[in-house]
Amino acid sequence: TEEEGKRILKALGFDRFFAPSDEDYDYVRDLHTLWLSAP
Repeated sequence: TEEEGKRILKALGFDRFFAPSDEDYDYVRDLHTLWLSAP
């Protein structure tokens, strides 16, 4: 869920750089998804 994504990003410290309303937030979330799906 989006809330879970926010929790994960916050745990990684991204909340210091990106607010959920920032247009970059989706990019960071997608990048994190790529990290999780990487072999």
